[in-house]
Amino acid sequence: MTKVKEISVNLGRDVKYCMNRFGDRELCVDRMVKAGIAAAANKLGMSIELNSYSVEEDFERNDAVYVDLEDGRRAVVIMTFCEGEWKPYDIWITEIRN
Repeated sequence: MTKVKEISVNLGRDVKYCMNRFGDRELCVDRMVKAGIAAAANKLGMSIELNSYSVEEDFERNDAVYVDLEDGRRAVVIMTFCEGEWKPYDIWITEIRN
């Protein structure tokens, strides 16, 4: 069974809208990560346990959740904040290049 190697997050443009609505950065990031992981798990056909994740901030890029697997695959989930919640906008699986 393939295991998760690392989960990372980019805080981009939409996180500002979430923080304006809820006023709590940690809550916004937590909600985005959980929604992104659920979408990645569905696309990969596996369960993903959230233990920890790293956060980067690049407001010029999209909000995204990256799930790196031990077998060299990466799920990329582009997130959007609309109607008061985080939703996956686009998702794909790619190979991690070293």
